[in-house]
Amino acid sequence: MGQEEQHIEFKGQIARYLAGEMTVSEKEQFEHLLEADKELLSQFSEFRKIWEGVDQLAARTKYDMDSEWSVLAGKIDFSEEKQYSPARSIRMTVMRIAAILVIGLLVVAGWYGGRELLMFDRVAVETGTQLIELPDGTKVTLNSGSTVKYTRNESLNYRKVKLNGEAFFEVTRDTTRPFIIDAGPAQIKVLGTSFNVNAYPENKSVEVTVSAGLVAMSSLHEDGNQIVLNQGNTGIYSKNRDELKLIVSGRVNANAWLTQKLEFTDTPLEEVIEVLNHTYQSEIVIQDPSLANYTITVSFNKQELDAVLKVLASTLDLKIEKDGEQIIIESE
Repeated sequence: MGQEEQHIEFKGQIARYLAGEMTVSEKEQFEHLLEADKELLSQFSEFRKIWEGVDQLAARTKYDMDSEWSVLAGKIDFSEEKQYSPARSIRMTVMRIAAILVIGLLVVAGWYGGRELLMFDRVAVETGTQLIELPDGTKVTLNSGSTVKYTRNESLNYRKVKLNGEAFFEVTRDTTRPFIIDAGPAQIKVLGTSFNVNAYPENKSVEVTVSAGLVAMSSLHEDGNQIVLNQGNTGIYSKNRDELKLIVSGRVNANAWLTQKLEFTDTPLEEVIEVLNHTYQSEIVIQDPSLANYTITVSFNKQELDAVLKVLASTLDLKIEKDGEQIIIESE
């Protein structure tokens, strides 16, 4: 019997044990199996939590459980020869077994990946920023509209997070356990360094800008397609072309959303506004297209948006007005 078949059989045994469907001898044999194998005992404990948690879920849910059960029962061919407990007991058992089988599918899809998923925590930020510290001491600052999932499984020979959005990482160095970031179609791998990752799903690209150390950036779609980034470099993965590009003089303002420090050198106004909107979560619009290519050299250090706009207005002779949530830029 292959490993996957063994895992499937074990999940079935868990379901029968927790449902009270095992004979006395089968139950004793199963318990001896758990006592002899700590790994199987650990799996059993996780699934028992899921099993026991179904009652709490049913108590909290706002769904009409009786209606849902009627729909499910109509799709199941119950044998008339077997005696069943009342409907609620049956549906609780079915829900529990279903919960175990769902986790079991994850295991079949990839046993080690399944173990990872059981230990993932999730942090999401809707507005503003949030600093979190991972179990290994790594610090992650999430930007607005971002989500990160990370594993607490310290027995793995790597550390892994899944990022949806943007975050600044300060990774604790560990040469024995590389730190891996799943950023959609791109993957970032480091040992210990600090860098910014911009991986919002709606963006056409994934960007990584390194503040310190070395970062390996690769494509998940093409084996061997990898670039190594040094301090000051920016790596860009194009989703459309499945292409990696290294920019030696990287995005100067990549971390501006975090530091509120901005630097522009002969930068077109259109690009300046794009950076400001990202940094301040604002909606600045250039009303006059002819202004887009105006260039400016200026820097800001933790100044409010109004102060920044006043400098732009006086330097480039601009007229700035507010229209609801929008900030309109016109020629003076």
